[in-house]
Amino acid sequence: MSNPHEVIEDGVRFGVPVVAAAEALTMATGKDLALLHRLLALPACALLPERTEDFPELTFWQRKTQRFDLAAAAVAGLIHDAAVLTGEGPGYSGGLPLIPFPG
Repeated sequence: MSNPHEVIEDGVRFGVPVVAAAEALTMATGKDLALLHRLLALPACALLPERTEDFPELTFWQRKTQRFDLAAAAVAGLIHDAAVLTGEGPGYSGGLPLIPFPG
């Protein structure tokens, strides 16, 4: 997958931690904001909640990445045995399966 348009066109199922979605919505503007709203509204998109039992892992990744949204994505990737689509690859340095974006 090389861009969000492929996700929309191909109907690929994906999850977005609610924390990461909230952070992205506060940072996006213009066409990026419209695209983000479109992606989050897709039937293939699952907004993933934070779970109390994941608190220790979330804390670990927040310290490692220095960002709560990146930490939430790392934990979601681990829980769901999924790669993390990210443009923040260097922030993860720790063996997570990553899909660089843009690819």
